[in-house]
Amino acid sequence: EDRRVSSKHFQIQAKRCSKQLHVYSCELLDLSTNGTLVNNKVLGKGKTIALRSGDLIEVLPASTVSPGEQISFIFRNNTETLSGQLEVPGSLDPAAAQFADALEQEVTC
Repeated sequence: EDRRVSSKHFQIQAKRCSKQLHVYSCELLDLSTNGTLVNNKVLGKGKTIALRSGDLIEVLPASTVSPGEQISFIFRNNTETLSGQLEVPGSLDPAAAQFADALEQEVTC
């Protein structure tokens, strides 16, 4: 257990952008006491920010901890490309559609 990391540090919520397309927008809610960094900027407890593929999310940034203690993530939204253009599948089989629908939920880290 590391006291620098909150038990619930942040939450990512995926929201469907369109009822007919399996395309989602995502945002991060900072739940931490010590702050969550997104692209090297401290968000702050209770604040949200829209996430894009390639965004760097840091719980313990390398600049503040010893080597090997860094905790960070690269965010990836599989319904967008890194350039920001949406990937729209022609049609999804029922199992894939059910999985995509299940993505519309909150994930807490």
